[in-house]
Amino acid sequence: MINRTTALLTVFLTVFLSTEALCWDGVRKGFVMGAGAGSGFVSYSQWLEGEKLSSDEKLPITSDFKIGYAPNNNLMLYWMSKVSWFSLDNVFGDTVTITNGIGAVGGSYYFAETAPSPYIMGGIGYSTWATPFEEDTDTWMGFGICAGAGYEFSRHISAEFSFSYGRPSTTEHGWEYETRSLSIGLVLNIMGY
Repeated sequence: MINRTTALLTVFLTVFLSTEALCWDGVRKGFVMGAGAGSGFVSYSQWLEGEKLSSDEKLPITSDFKIGYAPNNNLMLYWMSKVSWFSLDNVFGDTVTITNGIGAVGGSYYFAETAPSPYIMGGIGYSTWATPFEEDTDTWMGFGICAGAGYEFSRHISAEFSFSYGRPSTTEHGWEYETRSLSIGLVLNIMGY
């Protein structure tokens, strides 16, 4: 896992730093890439064969990544990944890190062509529930959707408030397990354009 994380970080930094002329010209139109971090709230419930087993709420750390293209100065289209990171005790009594995320095709609409500007965003794709630091575990996947609004204070810097809903599931030994989660996040983003 560490090697994969190192490789992804190296690729991200290489692309991010080598695209300064394309990505940091101050005009939204063109290639866009951004990342952010913040905090939030997650409410989730665990289900087995349609019967609710448990539910809980957490205050996670949230991360946000976007990469795509803006056809003009008001509209951005991108692939996004929004992830809530938190810990919980598993059935064996061990504390594990959970990633509850949304991977989606989405977009943002800015109400002004230059900063400062409020904007709205949304996306539809898949949701995940995983234990990324544990060995021999599967990632649950299912439908996911998100929507939100933000405010770009100055070029490249914005705060974004979003809601995400997902229903990742898996089948093990003939039993269907499902997580239903609602995540609310407030993230500070840096968007290169």
